[in-house]
Amino acid sequence: MSRLHLAIEFGLLFAGVPLTLRILAPRLPWVLLPALWLFTVGCLAWLLCNPNFDRRSLWRIADPGRWTFLGLANVLPAAAALLLVAWYAAPQHLFDLPRRRPGVWALVMLLYPILSVYPQGIIYRGFLFQRYAPLFPRRWALILVSGVAFGFMHVVFRNWVAPLLTVAGGLLLAWVYDASGSLPIAALIHWGLGGAVFTVGLGRYFFHGTLTLAQRLGQR
Repeated sequence: MSRLHLAIEFGLLFAGVPLTLRILAPRLPWVLLPALWLFTVGCLAWLLCNPNFDRRSLWRIADPGRWTFLGLANVLPAAAALLLVAWYAAPQHLFDLPRRRPGVWALVMLLYPILSVYPQGIIYRGFLFQRYAPLFPRRWALILVSGVAFGFMHVVFRNWVAPLLTVAGGLLLAWVYDASGSLPIAALIHWGLGGAVFTVGLGRYFFHGTLTLAQRLGQR
Protein backbone atom coordinates (compact mmCIF):
# COMPACT_ATOMS: atom_id res chain seq x y z
CA MET A 1 0.00 0.00 0.00
CA SER A 2 1.31 3.46 -0.92
CA ARG A 3 2.00 6.07 1.72
CA LEU A 4 -0.86 8.19 0.33
CA HIS A 5 -3.37 5.35 0.67
CA LEU A 6 -2.04 4.58 4.14
CA ALA A 7 -2.43 8.24 5.14
CA ILE A 8 -6.02 8.32 3.84
CA GLU A 9 -6.80 5.14 5.75
CA PHE A 10 -5.30 6.63 8.89
CA GLY A 11 -7.42 9.75 8.55
CA LEU A 12 -10.61 7.77 7.99
CA LEU A 13 -10.03 5.45 10.95
CA PHE A 14 -8.63 7.86 13.52
CA ALA A 15 -10.47 11.05 12.57
CA GLY A 16 -13.47 9.96 10.51
CA VAL A 17 -14.67 7.22 12.87
CA PRO A 18 -14.57 9.35 16.06
CA LEU A 19 -16.33 12.24 14.32
CA THR A 20 -19.02 9.89 13.02
CA LEU A 21 -19.52 8.42 16.49
CA ARG A 22 -19.69 11.94 17.93
CA ILE A 23 -22.64 12.61 15.63
CA LEU A 24 -24.34 9.30 16.43
CA ALA A 25 -23.71 9.23 20.19
CA PRO A 26 -26.53 11.58 21.33
CA ARG A 27 -29.18 9.42 19.67
CA LEU A 28 -27.45 6.07 19.95
CA PRO A 29 -25.29 6.19 23.12
CA TRP A 30 -25.16 2.39 23.26
CA VAL A 31 -23.20 2.31 20.00
CA LEU A 32 -19.88 3.43 21.53
CA LEU A 33 -18.78 0.18 23.19
CA PRO A 34 -19.87 -2.09 20.30
CA ALA A 35 -18.01 0.21 17.90
CA LEU A 36 -14.91 -0.01 20.09
CA TRP A 37 -15.09 -3.81 20.22
CA LEU A 38 -15.69 -4.13 16.47
CA PHE A 39 -12.73 -1.86 15.77
CA THR A 40 -10.64 -3.88 18.23
CA VAL A 41 -11.50 -7.21 16.59
CA GLY A 42 -10.49 -5.86 13.18
CA CYS A 43 -7.21 -4.45 14.48
CA LEU A 44 -6.39 -7.62 16.42
CA ALA A 45 -7.14 -9.81 13.39
CA TRP A 46 -4.79 -7.69 11.28
CA LEU A 47 -2.05 -7.87 13.92
CA LEU A 48 -2.32 -11.65 14.27
CA CYS A 49 -2.10 -12.07 10.49
CA ASN A 50 0.97 -9.82 10.30
CA PRO A 51 4.18 -11.89 10.48
CA ASN A 52 6.16 -8.85 11.61
CA PHE A 53 4.05 -8.30 14.71
CA ASP A 54 5.45 -9.62 17.97
CA ARG A 55 2.45 -11.43 19.45
CA ARG A 56 4.17 -11.65 22.82
CA SER A 57 3.50 -7.93 23.27
CA LEU A 58 -0.17 -8.85 23.82
CA TRP A 59 0.62 -10.58 27.12
CA ARG A 60 4.29 -9.98 27.94
CA ILE A 61 5.19 -8.27 31.22
CA ALA A 62 8.96 -7.95 31.25
CA ASP A 63 10.77 -6.49 34.28
CA PRO A 64 7.55 -5.98 36.29
CA GLY A 65 9.34 -4.33 39.21
CA ARG A 66 10.69 -1.52 37.09
CA TRP A 67 7.39 -0.90 35.36
CA THR A 68 5.41 -1.08 38.59
CA PHE A 69 7.62 1.66 40.01
CA LEU A 70 7.33 3.71 36.82
CA GLY A 71 3.57 3.24 36.76
CA LEU A 72 3.15 4.40 40.36
CA ALA A 73 5.55 7.29 39.75
CA ASN A 74 3.25 8.52 36.97
CA VAL A 75 -0.20 7.47 38.16
CA LEU A 76 0.04 8.88 41.69
CA PRO A 77 1.01 12.45 40.65
CA ALA A 78 -1.55 12.31 37.84
CA ALA A 79 -4.24 11.21 40.29
CA ALA A 80 -3.30 14.07 42.61
CA ALA A 81 -3.52 16.51 39.69
CA LEU A 82 -6.93 15.12 38.69
CA LEU A 83 -8.10 15.51 42.27
CA LEU A 84 -7.10 19.17 42.22
CA VAL A 85 -8.87 19.69 38.89
CA ALA A 86 -12.05 18.06 40.24
CA TRP A 87 -11.88 20.05 43.47
CA TYR A 88 -11.41 23.34 41.60
CA ALA A 89 -13.84 22.74 38.71
CA ALA A 90 -16.70 21.00 40.49
CA PRO A 91 -16.16 20.48 44.24
CA GLN A 92 -19.79 19.41 44.63
CA HIS A 93 -19.05 16.32 42.53
CA LEU A 94 -15.85 15.34 44.36
CA PHE A 95 -15.75 11.55 44.84
CA ASP A 96 -19.34 11.39 43.60
CA LEU A 97 -19.31 7.82 42.35
CA PRO A 98 -17.56 5.99 45.23
CA ARG A 99 -19.36 8.16 47.80
CA ARG A 100 -22.89 7.84 46.45
CA ARG A 101 -22.76 4.63 44.41
CA PRO A 102 -19.94 2.48 45.82
CA GLY A 103 -21.29 -0.67 44.17
CA VAL A 104 -21.38 0.97 40.75
CA TRP A 105 -17.90 2.41 41.34
CA ALA A 106 -16.56 -1.09 42.16
CA LEU A 107 -18.14 -2.50 39.00
CA VAL A 108 -16.62 0.28 36.92
CA MET A 109 -13.18 -0.50 38.34
CA LEU A 110 -13.73 -4.18 37.49
CA LEU A 111 -15.26 -3.81 34.01
CA TYR A 112 -13.31 -0.79 32.75
CA PRO A 113 -9.99 -2.57 32.03
CA ILE A 114 -11.73 -5.47 30.27
CA LEU A 115 -14.33 -3.62 28.25
CA SER A 116 -12.43 -0.46 27.42
CA VAL A 117 -8.79 -0.16 28.49
CA TYR A 118 -7.20 -3.19 26.83
CA PRO A 119 -9.23 -2.84 23.59
CA GLN A 120 -8.06 0.77 23.30
CA GLY A 121 -4.48 -0.40 23.81
CA ILE A 122 -4.78 -2.83 20.90
CA ILE A 123 -6.08 -0.07 18.62
CA TYR A 124 -4.10 3.00 19.63
CA ARG A 125 -0.82 1.34 20.49
CA GLY A 126 -0.45 -2.17 19.09
CA PHE A 127 -2.22 -1.60 15.77
CA LEU A 128 -1.29 2.03 15.23
CA PHE A 129 2.40 1.43 15.94
CA GLN A 130 2.56 -1.59 13.64
CA ARG A 131 0.34 -0.44 10.80
CA TYR A 132 1.47 3.17 10.45
CA ALA A 133 5.18 2.91 11.18
CA PRO A 134 5.89 3.57 7.44
CA LEU A 135 4.11 6.93 7.77
CA PHE A 136 5.97 7.89 10.95
CA PRO A 137 9.40 6.24 10.82
CA ARG A 138 10.72 8.08 13.87
CA ARG A 139 9.63 6.59 17.17
CA TRP A 140 8.91 9.96 18.75
CA ALA A 141 6.55 10.73 15.85
CA LEU A 142 4.66 7.46 16.41
CA ILE A 143 4.36 8.25 20.12
CA LEU A 144 3.09 11.75 19.36
CA VAL A 145 0.58 10.55 16.77
CA SER A 146 -0.63 7.76 19.04
CA GLY A 147 -1.21 10.16 21.92
CA VAL A 148 -3.02 12.74 19.79
CA ALA A 149 -5.18 10.09 18.07
CA PHE A 150 -6.06 8.59 21.45
CA GLY A 151 -7.07 11.99 22.77
CA PHE A 152 -9.02 12.87 19.64
CA MET A 153 -11.05 9.68 19.99
CA HIS A 154 -12.60 11.21 23.10
CA VAL A 155 -14.42 13.86 21.05
CA VAL A 156 -17.25 11.30 21.10
CA PHE A 157 -18.06 12.54 24.63
CA ARG A 158 -18.86 16.02 23.26
CA ASN A 159 -16.83 18.10 25.70
CA TRP A 160 -13.36 19.62 25.63
CA VAL A 161 -12.19 18.20 28.97
CA ALA A 162 -12.00 14.55 27.87
CA PRO A 163 -9.79 15.10 24.77
CA LEU A 164 -7.54 17.54 26.60
CA LEU A 165 -6.86 15.20 29.51
CA THR A 166 -6.49 12.09 27.37
CA VAL A 167 -3.94 13.56 24.94
CA ALA A 168 -1.56 13.91 27.89
CA GLY A 169 -2.39 10.40 29.11
CA GLY A 170 -2.14 9.00 25.59
CA LEU A 171 1.38 10.35 25.15
CA LEU A 172 2.45 8.67 28.38
CA LEU A 173 0.83 5.35 27.43
CA ALA A 174 2.36 5.41 23.94
CA TRP A 175 5.79 6.04 25.43
CA VAL A 176 5.35 3.22 27.95
CA TYR A 177 4.26 0.82 25.21
CA ASP A 178 7.18 1.81 23.00
CA ALA A 179 9.68 1.45 25.84
CA SER A 180 8.30 -1.77 27.34
CA GLY A 181 6.94 -3.55 24.26
CA SER A 182 4.02 -4.63 26.45
CA LEU A 183 0.33 -3.86 26.02
CA PRO A 184 -0.53 -5.18 29.53
CA ILE A 185 1.90 -2.77 31.19
CA ALA A 186 0.46 0.20 29.29
CA ALA A 187 -3.04 -1.08 30.07
CA LEU A 188 -2.33 -1.24 33.81
CA ILE A 189 -1.18 2.38 33.81
CA HIS A 190 -4.21 3.30 31.68
CA TRP A 191 -6.43 1.57 34.24
CA GLY A 192 -4.83 3.55 37.04
CA LEU A 193 -5.31 6.87 35.26
CA GLY A 194 -8.88 6.09 34.20
CA GLY A 195 -9.74 4.75 37.62
CA ALA A 196 -8.56 8.01 39.15
CA VAL A 197 -10.82 9.94 36.76
CA PHE A 198 -13.90 7.96 37.80
CA THR A 199 -12.95 8.08 41.46
CA VAL A 200 -12.31 11.81 41.96
CA GLY A 201 -15.51 12.91 40.21
CA LEU A 202 -14.52 13.58 36.60
CA GLY A 203 -16.24 10.51 35.22
CA ARG A 204 -19.17 12.52 33.84
CA TYR A 205 -16.82 13.86 31.17
CA PHE A 206 -16.10 10.29 30.08
CA PHE A 207 -19.60 8.87 30.29
CA HIS A 208 -19.76 5.75 28.12
CA GLY A 209 -20.95 2.18 27.97
CA THR A 210 -18.78 0.85 30.80
CA LEU A 211 -20.36 3.25 33.28
CA THR A 212 -23.84 2.65 31.88
CA LEU A 213 -23.44 -1.12 32.12
CA ALA A 214 -22.07 -0.86 35.67
CA GLN A 215 -25.01 1.29 36.70
CA ARG A 216 -27.49 -1.20 35.28
CA LEU A 217 -25.77 -4.11 36.97
CA GLY A 218 -25.65 -2.15 40.23
CA GLN A 219 -29.42 -1.73 40.15
CA ARG A 220 -30.04 -5.46 40.13
